[in-house]
Amino acid sequence: MKKLAFFASVILSAAFLSNAASAADHSVKAAAASRAMSDVTMEVVVSKPKPGVELKDLLAADKAMEQQFVKKQHGFLGRKVAVAKDGSVFVVVQWRTMKDADDAAAKFMTDPSAKARGAISDVSLFEHYVVTH
Repeated sequence: MKKLAFFASVILSAAFLSNAASAADHSVKAAAASRAMSDVTMEVVVSKPKPGVELKDLLAADKAMEQQFVKKQHGFLGRKVAVAKDGSVFVVVQWRTMKDADDAAAKFMTDPSAKARGAISDVSLFEHYVVTH
C-alpha cells in the first residue's frame, strides 16, 4: 500500500509540475505580449516660433514636415498638434516602439522639411515616453 501511495504522489507531483510549467510558460508569453504593447512610445515636443516668425508660418512648416517626413517613418501611428494661449506649440507623436521613435529622431536632423521647421522654432521640450496604460 505504501508503494502505491508513493507512486500516486510521484504521479500527482509530476502532473502538478507539468501544469505549473505550462502556467509559467503562459505567464511568460503574456508578459512578452504585455511588454510589446507597452513599447508604444509617445514623443512630446513643445516649441514656440522664433522671434519675428508668425505662428501661422510655424504651423504651416509643421504641417509640411508632418506630410513630407513624419508620416512616412517606420512605426508612425499618429500625431496631434495643439496650440496654447501663449503661442506654444505642443506636439504628441505616437510610435509603435521606442526604436522607431529614436530612428525617426535621428533621421529628423537631415530631412529638409524638418530642418525648415526647426529653423523657425525654439524647442523647449523634446522627450520620448513609453506608454504604460
